[in-house]
Amino acid sequence: SFSINTPTAKQATNITQTSFTANWSSVNNATKYFLDVSTKNDFSTFVSGYENKQIGGDTLDVVSGLTPNTSYFYRVRASDDTYTSFNSNIISVTTLPNIPNAPIAKSSSNITNSSFRANWSSVSGATKYFLDVSTQSNFSTFITGYENKEIASPDSNYTVSGLIANSIYFYRVRANNIAGTSDYSNTISVTTYPNPPIEPNATAATNVAQTSFVANWEASISAYKYYLDVSTQSDFSTFVVGYQNKDVGNNLSFNVSGLNSNTTYYYRVRAENIGGISGNSNVISVTTFPSITKYGIIVNEWSQGSGGAKEWVELLIVEDNLNIQNFKLIDG
Repeated sequence: SFSINTPTAKQATNITQTSFTANWSSVNNATKYFLDVSTKNDFSTFVSGYENKQIGGDTLDVVSGLTPNTSYFYRVRASDDTYTSFNSNIISVTTLPNIPNAPIAKSSSNITNSSFRANWSSVSGATKYFLDVSTQSNFSTFITGYENKEIASPDSNYTVSGLIANSIYFYRVRANNIAGTSDYSNTISVTTYPNPPIEPNATAATNVAQTSFVANWEASISAYKYYLDVSTQSDFSTFVVGYQNKDVGNNLSFNVSGLNSNTTYYYRVRAENIGGISGNSNVISVTTFPSITKYGIIVNEWSQGSGGAKEWVELLIVEDNLNIQNFKLIDG
């Protein structure tokens, strides 16, 4: 039987991308140790230079020249120059991956007046990312909560919120894994949307006719278009056909046509910009003119003729609800 004990292999230390330190317990009377290192847990092959590698009386050895992010196995035997022990237990160790490359920051998306989505390229080997957001292009200050903000991989975007409307922000990203942190990405700038415009002020209708009128309103600061509602109901529970949320462009008036005569209508307006749509304006009521009703009567009367003689004439008087006109029918 063997007269020398078997060493106990211990966990590796000082692990890097290309090396680690193999460790084991000391054995009484041992004058040397033999170290095996393999990428196979059955040791069917060996790392070059590490098959039965002889180590003096030390209980550690730096294993180098390895491949990053690779699993290795090692075992040890003790010797007293006469006998050699059995193999120790086996220790597995994985070398560190390379430090990840810097991400590529991409244009933001989903911009609102108080948030945006920061985007970047996914980096191979990264386990997390660090995001910085600032109002300064040199990142001399940071938005609260967004200095070195940790975001787990594989996410490659993050919604930055709690921002100020119509303001410029800058962001950059770094990739990280167990080996370390990359350089900074490029910097992306993004401007949050403005707040939606305030409600326009609707003003009295003009050019009122039997079947139309012109709706009017005042400009709302920062608006680039308006939407018009027209209804016969003051609560807008129904709408005139074609006049529900009608896009009237960047105009401050609009001719509303195709209406019924002698009917009361109501209109209101909303303003829009890139940040959203305002609430409803005040409501304006307008009543279209009634239809024209024409009728005529014929009257006879004496009239001064040519040469001073009186003439008996017949007149047609045509009257409507807007005008009265006289037409001479018979002269003689």
